[in-house]
Amino acid sequence: MGTIPSSTWRKHFLGMGRSPGFDRAMWKRTAVERCRVLKIDVKNADAAEAVGIAMAGEACQRFKMARAA
Repeated sequence: MGTIPSSTWRKHFLGMGRSPGFDRAMWKRTAVERCRVLKIDVKNADAAEAVGIAMAGEACQRFKMARAA
C-alpha cells in the first residue's frame, strides 16, 4: 500500500519523530516501553517497532480510504 518514514510513525506512536541524541538502541527501547504502557506484549524491540508502524499506518489517510472502499 505504501511506505511510512520512520519519523512519521515514531511521531504518531512515540510522540516525537526526531530527537537529537537518540541512537538506534534508544529508539528501540522507547518503542518497547511504549508497548508496555499500552499493555501490548512484545517479544523484542523489532516487534515493538512493528506495533508502532502498524498503528501509524492504520491512522494514515490512505489506509482509511482503502478500508472504506
